This record gives sequence, C-alpha cells and structure tokens, in this order.
Amino acid sequence: MKRTLLLLGALGLVTGCSKSHQGTSAPPASLNYTPTPAATPVNTSLMVYPLNNDQTSNPLTVKTIDNTYLTYTPGFNSFTISDLPTDQYLSNILTTANYINTYFIFPKVFTASAAYRNYVNINVLPLVGAGDILYDYTGGVIDLPGNGVLTVPPYGFGHVTGSVSFSVNTCYLHPAVKDYLVSLPCYPFADENGKRSFLESYGGYFLATHSANVDFNPAVNVSLQMPIAAAQQATAPDSIPVWDLNTNNTWHRAGYSKRTGNAYTTQITRKGFWNFAIPKDGVYLTLHLRTTTGAPVVNTRITLKTSGGEVADARTDSEGNTVVFIPVNEPVTLDLVNDHYNSWSNISLKGQPLGTFNTAAEQTFTVPDRPDLVTIKGNVFSCDGSHMSNGAVLFSNTNARDNQYVLVKNGNFTMSAWINYAYNLPHITIIDNSGRPLDTTNVVLGSPVSQNESKQYTIDLYGCPNAAHVYCNYVLDTTAYSITGQPGSNGPQLTESNNPTGVDVITIGDNTKGIRFQGYFTSVLGNYFFSSNLAGLSTGLKINGEDCTFQSSSEIAITRQDGIAGGYAEGWFSIHYSDSKNQSHKISGNFRVIRS
Repeated sequence: MKRTLLLLGALGLVTGCSKSHQGTSAPPASLNYTPTPAATPVNTSLMVYPLNNDQTSNPLTVKTIDNTYLTYTPGFNSFTISDLPTDQYLSNILTTANYINTYFIFPKVFTASAAYRNYVNINVLPLVGAGDILYDYTGGVIDLPGNGVLTVPPYGFGHVTGSVSFSVNTCYLHPAVKDYLVSLPCYPFADENGKRSFLESYGGYFLATHSANVDFNPAVNVSLQMPIAAAQQATAPDSIPVWDLNTNNTWHRAGYSKRTGNAYTTQITRKGFWNFAIPKDGVYLTLHLRTTTGAPVVNTRITLKTSGGEVADARTDSEGNTVVFIPVNEPVTLDLVNDHYNSWSNISLKGQPLGTFNTAAEQTFTVPDRPDLVTIKGNVFSCDGSHMSNGAVLFSNTNARDNQYVLVKNGNFTMSAWINYAYNLPHITIIDNSGRPLDTTNVVLGSPVSQNESKQYTIDLYGCPNAAHVYCNYVLDTTAYSITGQPGSNGPQLTESNNPTGVDVITIGDNTKGIRFQGYFTSVLGNYFFSSNLAGLSTGLKINGEDCTFQSSSEIAITRQDGIAGGYAEGWFSIHYSDSKNQSHKISGNFRVIRS
C-alpha cells in the first residue's frame, strides 16, 4: 500500500483543575503501595509555563475544568490564575491550540500543594504529519515516528460520507526520550480496584486527525503497532495493557496489546493518547529542594528517573517543595533542570541519587553551592521600623521571566533565585497580610565581575520608600555583622556624601568599626563602579578603621540613588582586599544609607 510522509509542523499542548474521586483521605506512609486517595482540596495560585512555544506564532489559551481562563503575561511567557481551588493529587487544566485553523484541546493532570503558588510546565508536542488516508474502500497504512505503524481498514473513519482524504498527525512518547513526562497529558498513574498504580510505560502515541470532528470508526479494526525499545526487549512480556484517557483526563485501561516479534499491536477505537504500560505499585514522594544554607529553591524544574527513563517531572512550589508519584523498589535519581530564561551557566546537575522508596516518604535534596543560585534572606519592617508580622514578597524580573511569591513569617523570609546576568536587576515588592502591595526595592543578584562566587544576601525591606531607617548587613570572611541606625541619630554613621571632586564616599559604622569606601556614582541602577582595575589601589577603602587595598573582583552595585540630600542610596558590595599585614579578606553585604 502507498505510504506517504507529509510534514505539517508543530502543535501546542497544555493542561487541567480537579474533580472529586473516591478513596482514602491521604496516601498512608506505612504501605508499600497507594490506595486511591480521596479528594484532597487545596487552594493556591498557579503559574503555567509552556515549553517550546512562541505565543505570537502559535497562540495558546489555558483554562480550568470549570472554564475559567488563565491570564497570559508576555513578560513572563506564562499563564496565571490567582485563586485556584483544586485537588492535591488531581489538579487538571486544559489548553487549546489553533493548528492550521483547527482547534485542539489538551489536558494536563498534575499534583499541587497548598503553598501560596504552584508552578507547572506544559509542553508543545512536536507533532508531525504522518501521512494521508483516503476514506473509501482502500483504507491505508501509515509509518509513525519511532517505527510504529497505524493501519486503517476501508471506511476507517466515522461520520463521513463520500471519498475524503484525512491527514494523521502524531507524536511518539517514551520514558527514555527527553521531556516524556512533561509531554504526557496525565502523570503516569491509574486507579483500579481501590488502588493507585504507577504506569511503567513501554511507549505510546498521540494521534489526531486534521479535522476536529472526525474520529476513527470503532466498528472496524483500526490497529496501532508500537515497537519495543531495544533496552526493554529482553524483559517485555507477551502482552501488556493499553491505556487511554477517561472523562476525568486520567489513564483508563482500554484493552490489551499482543507482542509479535519486537512490537506490540492493539486495536484502537478513537484518536488521542495511547499508552502501552504495565501497572506497578507506586508511592508519593514529597521533595524539599534546599540550598546549602537551608533556603527553599523555588520554581525550579526537576526530572526523576529510574533505569527505564523518566518517572516524574515537576516544578517546586513557592515553598521549594513538590509531590511526585514514583514506582516502589527502584533506585531513583534526580536531574535539576535550570530552565530559567537566558540562564548563563548551563551547569548541569544530573543523576543525583535519591534512593529506593518502598512507602510514601519525604526527603530533602540539598543543591550544592553554585554561582548561578543566590540565597536571599529578608527582614521586613513597617514604616515605623517594627517587624511586619506576616505577608508575602513578590520577587519579579520581567526580562528574565521570573515571578515568584514567598511568604513572610514573623517579619522574615528566606528564598533563593537563579541569576540571569543579562537581566540582573530584579525587584522585591512587599505585600501585606491583606494582599495590598507596599514598597518595591531593587536588588542585584550578581555581576559579570565575580560570576564564579556563590552569593548570599541579607536585605532589610521597609513598607514605604522613605522609612527613616538605615542599615548594613555584611559578612567579613565568615562572620556576619549588622549595623542599623536612624538618620540624625547619635549612633553609627550610615551615609553617602559627595565631596567637591565628585567622588562619593559611603561610610557605614564609625572610625573604628565598619566600612568606608568611595567611588564615582551614577544614577544608573545596577551600576558597577568598582571592578578588577582597582586591584592594588586604596581609593579610600577602610575596614574597621584600617586602610586597606583592593584586590581583583571587587565591586559595588547601586540599586537606588535619590538625587537630593536627605534621600537614600541602596546597594550591594563584594570586596576582596588586603589589610596592613598583607592578609587577604573578603567583605560583602547589602546597605541602605542616607544621602548628605
């Protein structure tokens, strides 16, 4: 029979909210399998990132199951909903893509938490046109990507009259192929007989006809043949179940496939996703992603793998946690995927062993120190200088597509952020407990001068821009210090002054304790006015009252500089220097000082 291959291009996939289901109240920690969980309501906000999609050329829409549309924000290339009642184990969203004047709707089922915000990826499937089949007495056979075969008998489409040709669009999915999990419409589980099982896949296909209202004819034997990957051929059984999606957008047993040689063949009754998989016992794993200082690693993608390939793909929530479903009794490894926009480092972290899990568990994974991951500790104050008890901060950098919320508890927060050196000047907005935004403060995350240093910041934030408070939080070698004051007080000086030569001098502390440095300021936010060309010079550097000399990679970045006396200057410094005994030291910190 005639076989043709027509390349049609790419299509977008996206995702879903939740429906109730019957089962136990929560997966027990004492069992080596998972009873079907009962509905577990959570309320959160959600940010959805489409992978491999240009919203201009291929516009997507994302909505919840109850048809509430998420808002697209071009600056973050994401879809957001601020109030999402959902289910912890069955969150479900829907994406619509317009593909050559035909609309396709794709579900996405994932886990969510009760954190302030959850994040999830959706993938634009690399659909190709596999070929054309004529609706008449001839039928057709089409070669599929991955060496599969689709056989459509005569009159293999339903609801058609006359002799009509239909294009078949498809995509091959396999756990050993990159982005398998993020491409699935539902994470790999199935509920049967009160038990939730992990689906160990041998591969699968998404099939669509280039006509939204036309499907395969269930009255004839449309068959799908899927090859068995070489690594699975030795242990592949004679037959395995085949799964499609039910009305709740979760996997449903739709029959069996029979092995012939090194391929499985099954009869299919409709287009959509078809997954060839064996159900195995599975458990939920709660992962806490942390820096070496214990800060949560927020909005970060991870992929978990076993020897057979990917078993989970998720993003951490606004508290640095995520819940994944994995098979029992198999060693699991973690890949950390730094997919933030324009990430400069490309430092890979792959194959990190997590262990073997026989029951539901919690585990903390500590991300090793790395120069592209910064830790931020914040102290949040009201305008009068008292601690703001509770609320949140919004960390946002439009150009770098970062937008994440972190809760303020008892006046403090701790977070981490990925550095983007092309756009290294994000801002932090204080949000009070009622949800009202207060002051916004610019922060510098890193610089081109000292990329290879792991960075930590301690920042004081105030609820109004002109709060009468100044501070410097700094670390000298390994010891942390904090100097605070109020303008005009008799306490330590925290000032910026301009002398007649045009050189600005910043003084923090007094003549015997603290820091004093000078340089040429400009009004450009994020301006660096110390750099490696100052090595060997003093230029007014004093540490604890002692004249010192700059070494290489010394710098200061200004994030705020009011143009009038009585205004404020804010910024960050990282200075390598030599003392009077020619001993090397490093001092770094954040400051807010009054302009005189």
